[in-house]
Amino acid sequence: MNLWKKIVAIFEANITIKRLVTLVLVLLAVFLTIETQVFWGGTLSMLYGILLPFFIGFMLAFILHPLIVWLEKIHISRTFSVPVLLLLLFAGLLAIGAAVIPTLINDVVSITKAIGGSVEQLYNYYVDMSKNPPSELVSSVVTQIINQLNSTTWTTNLSNTITSIIQSSISQILSVVTFALFTIIVTLYFIFDYEKIAAAIFQIAGMISTKLQKTLQVTSKSISDYLSALFVLMLIKFVEYSIVYTIIGHRYALIIALIMALGLLIPYVGGIFGNIVGILTALNLSTSRVVLLLVFIAVLSNVDAYVISPIVYKRKVQTNPLVSLLVIYGFSAMFGPMGVLIAIPFYISARSIYNLIRNQWIIQDDAVADQQKKESV
Repeated sequence: MNLWKKIVAIFEANITIKRLVTLVLVLLAVFLTIETQVFWGGTLSMLYGILLPFFIGFMLAFILHPLIVWLEKIHISRTFSVPVLLLLLFAGLLAIGAAVIPTLINDVVSITKAIGGSVEQLYNYYVDMSKNPPSELVSSVVTQIINQLNSTTWTTNLSNTITSIIQSSISQILSVVTFALFTIIVTLYFIFDYEKIAAAIFQIAGMISTKLQKTLQVTSKSISDYLSALFVLMLIKFVEYSIVYTIIGHRYALIIALIMALGLLIPYVGGIFGNIVGILTALNLSTSRVVLLLVFIAVLSNVDAYVISPIVYKRKVQTNPLVSLLVIYGFSAMFGPMGVLIAIPFYISARSIYNLIRNQWIIQDDAVADQQKKESV
């Protein structure tokens, strides 16, 4: 009963006619937007295509700016460092596309066959340990799965399909190259004039509203902290799992380590997927090595979760697992693969804005600085 009274008191204290009307108007706007999508969808798609290189360029400038500033501190000019970094970035991507992808396709085929052998081995363990023989349905399904994974027909079809796609999409490749070159030019402009552009954005936001200016400020800070911590954790994760899979003699140590590092882009789900792939592809090794791998994974998972992550991640960018999974699922449903990548930055930004509103639009760093001034006086 006391709980019910508390809930009623919270509603009476916080819900007003003005807030209810605002909520209804927002929901009505969302409903009308969805219902009229057929009319403005084409225009939005065209604007998306036009603005995409500018968005990517600004994001690259935002990500590279801390590194550029650090290089300037050690007397490496922006005129030299920016073109070199961008050339290295895109040359690296081209090198991966030209050298790594063909090898990766062969490795994917080999990994798939290794998974097939591991499934067969697990099934044999089950048959040996089970008192009753498996049903014909289970036996038939498992046999079909093993045959498909070990078959060479689909691998041949995969290679032929990739070759035909490359040959028949020269115009698309040229379009992608043109898009990439234009994005590089836009990125160069954004990086060289990043401070001016950022200052102009904050100035315009301040002219519109000081609240909007503070919103952009906390959002920029939270995303910057998140990306910096994420980059460090990806390097640590890649080194950790490269060492682990090399120790146990895994043939695809670097690939599994790369999967584990990139899995951090999708918190929790990415790590689980990487561990599953690593374990399944290691089942054709000796039992002692598989057990050693399981021990390594258990130890590293706990060390990463309770030691390394809290050190690298500041308290401001730590995420709640349940909320993170909910946001990732929602954004993947709305925006597809791109939604998975932007889900956590959006969640962190929304949380920082919420905390700003709760703090009555006072930025904590500013509040701490004001308090220090008062104490010094």
